[in-house]
Amino acid sequence: MNTITNLFLFYFFFNFLFFYWSFDWFFIFNQYFFIFYFSIGLLIGFLFSINIFFIFNFFISLFIGFFHFH
Repeated sequence: MNTITNLFLFYFFFNFLFFYWSFDWFFIFNQYFFIFYFSIGLLIGFLFSINIFFIFNFFISLFIGFFHFH
């Protein structure tokens, strides 16, 4: 997978699922948190374009999604 595909999968799709699982937070804060996480995903995705980093960052997304919204 290239950089754009990794960026889409690990920062758009999974973080959207974390917001969807806690829908009360998603409904209130989506215009702020979604732009924040997607901009961080753009920054990290273009700085580090190797697959190992994105697999490691998936667990960081799990950590952020679980402990920040539950």
